[in-house]
Amino acid sequence: MPYALTLAVLMVVTIWYSAYGTQKEIPFLSEPALRPQRNPLTQMVLDLGEAFRNRSFRWLFFGVLIVFIMAGVNSALDLYMFQYFWDLTSEEMLGLQAASITGLLIGVFLTAPLLRHTDKRFGVLLGTIVWAVCQVIPVVLRLLEVFPDNNTLLLVYTLVAFRFVQGVILQQAFIAFGSMMADVADEHDHQTGARQEGIFFGAIAFSHKATSGFGNFIGGIGLDIIAWPRGIGIQTAADVPAETIVHLGLLYGPVVAGFSVISVWCYLHYDLTRARHAEILRELNARRRVEPARDPTPT
Repeated sequence: MPYALTLAVLMVVTIWYSAYGTQKEIPFLSEPALRPQRNPLTQMVLDLGEAFRNRSFRWLFFGVLIVFIMAGVNSALDLYMFQYFWDLTSEEMLGLQAASITGLLIGVFLTAPLLRHTDKRFGVLLGTIVWAVCQVIPVVLRLLEVFPDNNTLLLVYTLVAFRFVQGVILQQAFIAFGSMMADVADEHDHQTGARQEGIFFGAIAFSHKATSGFGNFIGGIGLDIIAWPRGIGIQTAADVPAETIVHLGLLYGPVVAGFSVISVWCYLHYDLTRARHAEILRELNARRRVEPARDPTPT
């Protein structure tokens, strides 16, 4: 209960602080274009169809869709890997989770310098590829018997290092992806004259919720395929056939991470460059300057 309350308070404070910090920008938001009144469901379908006509959004959407599915499978198999493949204690599992979170937090401060010298697509590609590599290497090295043994501090420290690096670099993809989505909204505005941030980000958020659950479902199917034993007597790695544990590692590492190739392929088709986005912004600003000014004071 204290943990849940602490998180709840932090979430409320963060949301209100973000709302307060961006309130001064409200007068400068673009005025929505007047559109014919339609049934909300009909309007949503029409907006989604319009969004998917944007090439940049399509490639981003399908690329991140695979990522969300991989994340769902990963979360479904994490506990099995920690407990049976790596034979970790609950305290050591907590350490790995803390390493991931710490990496994500520190990664925030590295994103701006990175993207200043590269483009946003590079940040997404880097995060996706490094996540997959950090997912595969420990498993493959263990199967080749060149990784630290279970029940040793060296194993824990090595896994913590991998999780930390994974978190740091993955944050580059998270932030770059959100910024790319904002660029897509600008491109859509430039092409159609309508701001549709809500439909773009809403489609991504919905796909995250839907496919993460689907990923858990796929993870369960994967456990059935490798014939994972069932029953209350399955407590340690000694209760599971060695061959099944090997198959678990292959499923968690190379198989799941292998789908990142599809995501990378999709992201490579995203071609809204920094230069093209800057040109779009110049043209949008020029368009807005010739439009009648809107009085920002409330009426």
